[in-house]
Amino acid sequence: MAVIPLRRASGHEAKLFFTHEFSMTIKKCPACGHERNNTDIRCPECGGFYSKVLELIEEEALNEEKSTLRGRYKRILNSGNIKQAVRAELDSMIAGLSKQALFTLFVIFAFVFALIITVL
Repeated sequence: MAVIPLRRASGHEAKLFFTHEFSMTIKKCPACGHERNNTDIRCPECGGFYSKVLELIEEEALNEEKSTLRGRYKRILNSGNIKQAVRAELDSMIAGLSKQALFTLFVIFAFVFALIITVL
């Protein structure tokens, strides 16, 4: 198994794990055409990643962008209907919450509402 350390856009480090079966699928470096050893993930000649590794890195970056707050803001602002996009993002966030988390949010909102009513 091979491991590649990555630095995500958020600054956190991640690691990609590849099995031996994966390493046998790509035969040449896409940048320089150097024949590769079955266990290499980077080209020893030019230092470039093999194409499948690049695809996995890009896919990881896209998945991270989807789940971050910055990615949510970008999707909302780039949509044609901002109100509908905000609603869709809220629905997706609520769908990912457990019943305990929903109950906790309900208690927090009820408590804040009770505090506001007593002040007014």
